[in-house]
Amino acid sequence: MLQSGRLLGVQRVPQLNHHIPTFPYGEGLAALQADPPCWPEPTRTVSEIRLELRFRSQHPLLRHLKRDASSLFLDIVDYPGEWLLDLPLLQMSYQQWSEQMRHQLADPLLAAAASEWLALGNGLSLSAPGDNATLKVLAARYTDWLHHCKSQLGLSLIQPGRFVLPGEYADAPMLQFVPWVWEPLAETAIPGSLQAMLEERFASYKQHLVQGFYRDHFASFDRQIVLVDCLQPLQAGARAFADLEQTLALLMRSFHYGQ
Repeated sequence: MLQSGRLLGVQRVPQLNHHIPTFPYGEGLAALQADPPCWPEPTRTVSEIRLELRFRSQHPLLRHLKRDASSLFLDIVDYPGEWLLDLPLLQMSYQQWSEQMRHQLADPLLAAAASEWLALGNGLSLSAPGDNATLKVLAARYTDWLHHCKSQLGLSLIQPGRFVLPGEYADAPMLQFVPWVWEPLAETAIPGSLQAMLEERFASYKQHLVQGFYRDHFASFDRQIVLVDCLQPLQAGARAFADLEQTLALLMRSFHYGQ
């Protein structure tokens, strides 16, 4: 429309979803235009903004009725990129995800950074009764490791993504689990055991957060722009950039629709 000269103007209009926060466009613009300018606050939850695009229509009936101006409404939804990293979990079992994390920890640098939560979990037994207090502490140390991998090592494959940006789900039990990387999982978990608790929380996380996010927001998108921070991985070195490539490859599997 812009290249053909048909665009007449664009304006913000009230959004239809009143339960979703409005994207802070004005605040972000003010931050960029400040003296000195600063980068807007990072996205921490879902928000949206609605635009009305007025354009000259090429529809012959509208032109005949001298109503050649039409409107196109554009709903833009913003959400933390960390949440996107959870989409591959929908196709994985708890055992498959644990194996993926075990493979990552074969890297000596990652294993050294994970030493605290690895030591905590080393003395636990899968067949022992699940203990909420113990698992809460273990999950907290695992989350610290995810933050370290993101901020200090420049890595991109941070799963589960909600652990580093929990929002209103902070301290919820479904955000208190870890991958089991110490020994093979039993084929069938003993009811009430630690393994059963881990599997249940992983399944709950996928159902309520990942699938819920996909159903309520992601599935309705017509187009999507994914912003990828390449500068931090480049600064962090070849290891971090290779991790970014692996992350993008995993994410693209969620966008394969037929031919």
